[in-house]
Amino acid sequence: ERAFARAGAGARTRRGRLQPRGARPPAARQCRRGRLRFDRARGPAGEFDRRPYPCGIPARSRRFAEAEAAYWQALAIEPVWPETRSRWANFLRALGRFEEAEAAHRAALAERPDMPKILNNLATVIMQVPGRRRESIELLDKAVALRPEYFSAHYNEGVALSLLSDHDGALDAFRRAHAIRLADGNASNNPLFNLMQAYAWDEADTVGPLVDHQSAAAIAQGRAPTETSFLNIARSDDPGENLRVARA
Repeated sequence: ERAFARAGAGARTRRGRLQPRGARPPAARQCRRGRLRFDRARGPAGEFDRRPYPCGIPARSRRFAEAEAAYWQALAIEPVWPETRSRWANFLRALGRFEEAEAAHRAALAERPDMPKILNNLATVIMQVPGRRRESIELLDKAVALRPEYFSAHYNEGVALSLLSDHDGALDAFRRAHAIRLADGNASNNPLFNLMQAYAWDEADTVGPLVDHQSAAAIAQGRAPTETSFLNIARSDDPGENLRVARA
């Protein structure tokens, strides 16, 4: 304990033991357990995520109940740890329980108002409501101000602006996100390519042939794409077919 104190200790655990500043509380293990159970409940990748949003998750499914229980255990272990609440909120968002997700994100934000990740995640929930998309952009602007190289915040701002039919602003945001990915050496295999294609056809050859069909369809219908549609990308080896799908 003296060694931790000299290094600058963080909070004590429930058993009174000191943990080094920045150490992940035991709740992190429960959050991970909940995420793994949630993934198992979804089934094979793609099969679950091709459903229209809300995803029609069987809320009374035993596995989803187990996943939810794991998150509740995490909250019981570390009720004030912002990361616990934020992960719980992401789980609620995936279930389509947006009001509960927003409340959980705001509780996390009250503990850590300077945490860009929480601002970004709260914005993705608010973005689902057509009348509140400007509010989501304000939150994303705060996240970017705190962390200028935050890819997700730039990308989600592009999504929000595209849903507001601000195509020039959306393309600027997607270009910023793309530049961050280039700087990270990870410019391929990410779903912003199709959105750049949707707004700048002349750039299609330079950003690659990858198209996220579900996100393109959601944007075209004025809906915010889901987190899962960002992560599970429909691919085609034919760039022309990708562009036709995006235009359609």
